Amino acid sequence: MSIALPKIGFRKVAAASAVAVATAGLSVLVVAPAAQAQSADLNYTCGVPLLGDKTFIVSSDTNSPATVPAGKSFVPRVTATVTIPADVASVITGTLKATTAEGSAQVSTLVNGATKTVSMTIPKTTIPSGALPVAASGNGAAIKAGNAGTTIKMAASSFTSHLVLKKADGSPADLMSEIDVACTLQPDQDASVDTVKVVKAASTTRATVAYSKARKRAIATATVKGAYGNRATGSVRFVLKKGTKVVKRLTAKVNSRGVARSTFTRVKARGAYSLQSTYLGNRNLKGSAKVVKFRVR
Repeated sequence: MSIALPKIGFRKVAAASAVAVATAGLSVLVVAPAAQAQSADLNYTCGVPLLGDKTFIVSSDTNSPATVPAGKSFVPRVTATVTIPADVASVITGTLKATTAEGSAQVSTLVNGATKTVSMTIPKTTIPSGALPVAASGNGAAIKAGNAGTTIKMAASSFTSHLVLKKADGSPADLMSEIDVACTLQPDQDASVDTVKVVKAASTTRATVAYSKARKRAIATATVKGAYGNRATGSVRFVLKKGTKVVKRLTAKVNSRGVARSTFTRVKARGAYSLQSTYLGNRNLKGSAKVVKFRVR
C-alpha cells in the first residue's frame, strides 16, 4: 500500500510517523463481535540522528465501513496527522542545510495474525520550520472479511523510514545526506484505529419446476449461490400453492453444488400453481427466495 504524503518536508520523519498509522502500522486482527469506527492519538518514539529519540504524536483514522459482508475484501483509505517537533525541522534546515527530503519506508503489518512488509515511497517534499501538523493519506492493504459475527480490528504498529536530504541546489545535505529513522509505538496505549463488524453476505436463489402430467408430479429444483465466495449450505423450503391455497410444504438439504430438490406428488388438479423456494441461509449467508409459476392442464 502506498501513502501520498503532502508536500512538506522533514515531515519525512513525520512521514515516517504518518506511515506508522497510515499503513505500515495497520495491524488487522480478528476479534469478537461488534465495534465502531474510532481514531487514535498515539505517541511514537523515533530515533532521529543528531537529536536522539523524539516523540511524534500521531492521530489516525480510516474510511473503513461500519460493516462488511463475510468473505468480501475491502481496501481502507487511511488518513493520519503527525505533529513534528520544531527542534527536528530546525536542525535539518539549520545544521544540515537541507531544504527537501525524499525516500522510502518499510512497514511491518499484522493482517489476521500474519506479518507482512509493505514498501512505500516518500515523495520529494519541502522541509518546514517550526512545529507542524502534517497530514498524510493512502490506501492500506486489502482486507478480507472472515465469518459473520466477528469483528476486524485495525491497529497502529511500528515502521522504519529511509530519508534522502538535499539542499536547495539539489546537492546532498551537510554532514549526512541519508538517514534511517526507526519509530516505535510507545507502550501502554490503545493502538486501535478502526473496527469493522462482519455481517452475513447476500445469497441468490434460482428455481425451476418440472411438471409431469403422466406421473402427476412436480419436481422443484433450487440453485443457491452465495456472494463473495461463500458456499451455500443448509436447507431450502419449498411451498407449493394452487391459487392462494397451500398444497404442500417440503424442505430439502442443499448439496455441495448449491442445489436442493424436492418432488411434489399427486399434483393433478387443473389450474395455476406457484412454487416458492426459500433458502434459509447459514452462518455467513442471508436467506433468499424465488417464486415460479406453472399450470396444470
